[in-house]
Amino acid sequence: MTLVDRTSPLPLYYQLKQILLEKLESGEWKPGDLVPSEQELQDTYGLSRITVRQALSELTHEGRFERHRGQGTFVANKPLVHNPSKRISITELMRGQGIEPVWQIRQRDFVLPLPHIQEQLGARSNSRVYFVDFLLLADQEPIGRHLTYLTRAVAEAGNVASLSDLELGDFFRALPNREGIQIRRTIQAVPASAEEGRLLKVRAGTPILSIEVTYTDAEGTPLEHLRANYRGDRFKFQLDM
Repeated sequence: MTLVDRTSPLPLYYQLKQILLEKLESGEWKPGDLVPSEQELQDTYGLSRITVRQALSELTHEGRFERHRGQGTFVANKPLVHNPSKRISITELMRGQGIEPVWQIRQRDFVLPLPHIQEQLGARSNSRVYFVDFLLLADQEPIGRHLTYLTRAVAEAGNVASLSDLELGDFFRALPNREGIQIRRTIQAVPASAEEGRLLKVRAGTPILSIEVTYTDAEGTPLEHLRANYRGDRFKFQLDM
């Protein structure tokens, strides 16, 4: 068993943190496993409660551990790794990593969008677009939210208003793979709003990953605009340069 080195210039909490990380990286501790209690870690490594608590707090903040009131601290699920330069849907990504996604449609209707969305879709100020609000779950836990807008022309051509929820999901997954489709994507970290926090079960202000995507045809005509928000502890984006 690795022990802390009291002669090292490295802080004791940092040494404990690295020891716990080794257990995660080696697979000794797996997602869902119960982490030893603060008292157990104090006794095992001969450290103070403050030192142990700081190490656990940092690993929890970084998304490696999850705390459940009255139950203890557990090893968190590994984040999904997504390369946004590749044309693969979130559904395919999750299934490829052994997770079956569940999409819940919270709202679907023709709406008058905000000016920012109108601009992205090239819509007139009084033109309605088709809006769908998806909540994405993994293992019964909310991990993302998709706010999707279709131009009226695309919505009417696809007769989306009459599609079932299942058919609508298939429609959106197929659209990016159509011949000649161009994609413009931006990624940024943003603080979760009160509504996003409630839906994704994170505190308001917690950093989440926000992706905005606009799909256009070969002539540059906008077809769809998507804003996808993901929990930062469940998604990781990787770019191969």
